[in-house]
Amino acid sequence: MTHPEDSAIRPEAAWPRNGRSLIAVIASILGLLLLGGALLSSSTAHAGSWFGHRGRWHGGDDPAAAQERAEHMARFVLSYVDATDEQEQQIQAIVARSLDDLHALRDEHRANRDELMRLFQEPQIDRDAVDQVRRAELALADTASQTLLAGLAEAAEVLTPEQRAELFSLTESFHGN
Repeated sequence: MTHPEDSAIRPEAAWPRNGRSLIAVIASILGLLLLGGALLSSSTAHAGSWFGHRGRWHGGDDPAAAQERAEHMARFVLSYVDATDEQEQQIQAIVARSLDDLHALRDEHRANRDELMRLFQEPQIDRDAVDQVRRAELALADTASQTLLAGLAEAAEVLTPEQRAELFSLTESFHGN
Protein backbone atom coordinates (compact mmCIF):
# COMPACT_ATOMS: atom_id res chain seq x y z
CA MET A 1 0.00 0.00 0.00
CA THR A 2 1.31 3.45 -0.91
CA HIS A 3 1.12 6.20 1.68
CA PRO A 4 0.82 9.91 0.79
CA GLU A 5 4.19 10.60 2.40
CA ASP A 6 5.82 8.08 0.01
CA SER A 7 4.91 10.34 -2.91
CA ALA A 8 6.62 13.29 -1.29
CA ILE A 9 9.81 11.29 -0.90
CA ARG A 10 9.65 9.50 -4.25
CA PRO A 11 7.87 11.51 -6.97
CA GLU A 12 7.70 8.45 -9.19
CA ALA A 13 5.41 6.77 -6.65
CA ALA A 14 2.65 9.18 -7.64
CA TRP A 15 2.80 8.01 -11.24
CA PRO A 16 0.65 5.00 -12.08
CA ARG A 17 2.79 1.92 -12.53
CA ASN A 18 0.53 0.57 -15.24
CA GLY A 19 2.37 1.27 -18.51
CA ARG A 20 -0.83 0.75 -20.45
CA SER A 21 -2.27 3.90 -18.87
CA LEU A 22 0.57 5.99 -20.24
CA ILE A 23 0.29 4.39 -23.65
CA ALA A 24 -3.46 4.98 -23.70
CA VAL A 25 -3.04 8.64 -22.81
CA ILE A 26 -0.33 9.32 -25.34
CA ALA A 27 -2.20 7.29 -27.95
CA SER A 28 -5.30 9.36 -27.34
CA ILE A 29 -3.48 12.64 -27.72
CA LEU A 30 -1.31 11.72 -30.70
CA GLY A 31 -4.16 9.80 -32.25
CA LEU A 32 -6.29 12.90 -32.10
CA LEU A 33 -3.50 14.91 -33.65
CA LEU A 34 -2.98 12.51 -36.49
CA LEU A 35 -6.53 11.44 -37.10
CA GLY A 36 -7.99 14.88 -36.65
CA GLY A 37 -6.37 16.16 -39.78
CA ALA A 38 -6.63 12.95 -41.77
CA LEU A 39 -10.24 12.21 -40.95
CA LEU A 40 -11.34 15.79 -41.35
CA SER A 41 -9.80 15.86 -44.78
CA SER A 42 -11.20 12.52 -45.92
CA SER A 43 -14.63 12.96 -44.33
CA THR A 44 -15.27 16.19 -46.17
CA ALA A 45 -13.96 15.12 -49.55
CA HIS A 46 -17.32 14.49 -51.19
CA ALA A 47 -19.65 16.81 -49.32
CA GLY A 48 -17.19 19.69 -49.29
CA SER A 49 -17.49 20.02 -45.52
CA TRP A 50 -19.26 18.65 -42.48
CA PHE A 51 -22.89 19.75 -42.36
CA GLY A 52 -22.23 22.37 -45.02
CA HIS A 53 -19.90 24.36 -42.73
CA ARG A 54 -16.80 25.75 -44.39
CA GLY A 55 -14.60 26.93 -41.55
CA ARG A 56 -10.84 27.45 -41.43
CA TRP A 57 -10.08 23.80 -40.70
CA HIS A 58 -12.53 22.31 -43.18
CA GLY A 59 -10.19 21.86 -46.10
CA GLY A 60 -12.13 19.20 -47.93
CA ASP A 61 -9.79 17.01 -49.92
CA ASP A 62 -6.81 19.25 -49.28
CA PRO A 63 -3.81 17.48 -47.71
CA ALA A 64 -2.24 20.87 -46.96
CA ALA A 65 -5.26 21.86 -44.85
CA ALA A 66 -5.07 18.55 -42.98
CA GLN A 67 -1.36 19.15 -42.39
CA GLU A 68 -2.04 22.66 -41.09
CA ARG A 69 -4.64 21.30 -38.69
CA ALA A 70 -2.31 18.58 -37.42
CA GLU A 71 0.54 21.06 -36.92
CA HIS A 72 -1.76 23.40 -35.03
CA MET A 73 -2.97 20.61 -32.74
CA ALA A 74 0.58 19.41 -32.09
CA ARG A 75 1.67 22.94 -31.12
CA PHE A 76 -1.39 23.24 -28.86
CA VAL A 77 -0.69 19.99 -27.01
CA LEU A 78 3.06 20.53 -26.79
CA SER A 79 2.55 23.97 -25.27
CA TYR A 80 1.12 22.26 -22.17
CA VAL A 81 4.33 20.34 -21.52
CA ASP A 82 6.81 23.13 -22.27
CA ALA A 83 8.33 21.24 -25.17
CA THR A 84 11.56 22.68 -26.49
CA ASP A 85 11.78 23.99 -30.03
CA GLU A 86 13.83 20.91 -30.95
CA GLN A 87 11.20 18.57 -29.49
CA GLU A 88 8.43 20.39 -31.31
CA GLN A 89 10.31 20.18 -34.62
CA GLN A 90 10.92 16.47 -34.16
CA ILE A 91 7.29 15.77 -33.24
CA GLN A 92 5.99 17.96 -36.07
CA ALA A 93 8.09 15.87 -38.49
CA ILE A 94 6.66 12.66 -36.99
CA VAL A 95 3.11 13.99 -37.27
CA ALA A 96 3.69 15.07 -40.88
CA ARG A 97 5.11 11.68 -41.85
CA SER A 98 2.30 9.81 -40.12
CA LEU A 99 -0.33 12.05 -41.69
CA ASP A 100 1.18 11.47 -45.14
CA ASP A 101 1.06 7.71 -44.53
CA LEU A 102 -2.57 7.89 -43.40
CA HIS A 103 -3.50 10.18 -46.25
CA ALA A 104 -2.14 7.59 -48.69
CA LEU A 105 -4.71 5.07 -47.40
CA ARG A 106 -7.66 7.24 -48.42
CA ASP A 107 -7.79 6.11 -52.05
CA GLU A 108 -8.02 2.47 -51.04
CA HIS A 109 -10.70 3.27 -48.46
CA ARG A 110 -12.70 5.21 -51.04
CA ALA A 111 -12.40 2.37 -53.54
CA ASN A 112 -13.70 -0.04 -50.89
CA ARG A 113 -16.60 2.26 -50.09
CA ASP A 114 -17.46 2.67 -53.77
CA GLU A 115 -17.34 -1.09 -54.23
CA LEU A 116 -19.72 -1.61 -51.31
CA MET A 117 -22.10 0.96 -52.74
CA ARG A 118 -21.98 -0.85 -56.09
CA LEU A 119 -22.49 -4.27 -54.48
CA PHE A 120 -25.52 -3.13 -52.51
CA GLN A 121 -27.13 -1.69 -55.64
CA GLU A 122 -26.96 -5.00 -57.49
CA PRO A 123 -30.24 -6.93 -57.91
CA GLN A 124 -28.67 -9.88 -56.05
CA ILE A 125 -26.43 -9.23 -53.01
CA ASP A 126 -23.13 -11.10 -53.28
CA ARG A 127 -22.35 -11.75 -49.62
CA ASP A 128 -18.93 -13.18 -50.40
CA ALA A 129 -17.95 -10.02 -52.26
CA VAL A 130 -19.31 -7.85 -49.41
CA ASP A 131 -17.29 -9.87 -46.92
CA GLN A 132 -14.19 -9.52 -49.08
CA VAL A 133 -14.56 -5.71 -48.96
CA ARG A 134 -15.14 -5.92 -45.20
CA ARG A 135 -11.89 -7.85 -44.79
CA ALA A 136 -10.07 -5.31 -46.96
CA GLU A 137 -11.36 -2.49 -44.74
CA LEU A 138 -10.25 -4.33 -41.60
CA ALA A 139 -6.77 -4.73 -43.09
CA LEU A 140 -6.76 -1.02 -43.92
CA ALA A 141 -7.81 -0.17 -40.36
CA ASP A 142 -4.99 -2.37 -39.06
CA THR A 143 -2.50 -0.54 -41.27
CA ALA A 144 -3.79 2.81 -40.00
CA SER A 145 -3.55 1.57 -36.41
CA GLN A 146 0.04 0.43 -36.94
CA THR A 147 0.90 3.80 -38.46
CA LEU A 148 -0.63 5.65 -35.52
CA LEU A 149 1.11 3.54 -32.90
CA ALA A 150 4.47 3.77 -34.66
CA GLY A 151 4.13 7.57 -34.74
CA LEU A 152 2.99 7.57 -31.13
CA ALA A 153 5.96 5.54 -29.97
CA GLU A 154 8.36 7.73 -31.92
CA ALA A 155 6.82 10.92 -30.50
CA ALA A 156 6.79 9.51 -26.96
CA GLU A 157 10.53 8.85 -27.24
CA VAL A 158 11.09 12.53 -28.04
CA LEU A 159 9.39 13.65 -24.81
CA THR A 160 10.85 13.26 -21.34
CA PRO A 161 9.13 11.00 -18.80
CA GLU A 162 8.07 14.16 -16.97
CA GLN A 163 6.47 15.60 -20.09
CA ARG A 164 4.65 12.34 -20.73
CA ALA A 165 3.39 12.42 -17.14
CA GLU A 166 2.15 15.97 -17.71
CA LEU A 167 0.27 14.81 -20.82
CA PHE A 168 -1.27 12.05 -18.73
CA SER A 169 -2.45 14.60 -16.16
CA LEU A 170 -3.82 16.82 -18.89
CA THR A 171 -5.75 13.96 -20.46
CA GLU A 172 -7.09 12.88 -17.09
CA SER A 173 -8.42 16.40 -16.51
CA PHE A 174 -10.19 16.32 -19.90
CA HIS A 175 -11.90 13.10 -18.90
CA GLY A 176 -12.89 14.36 -15.47
CA ASN A 177 -10.73 11.89 -13.53
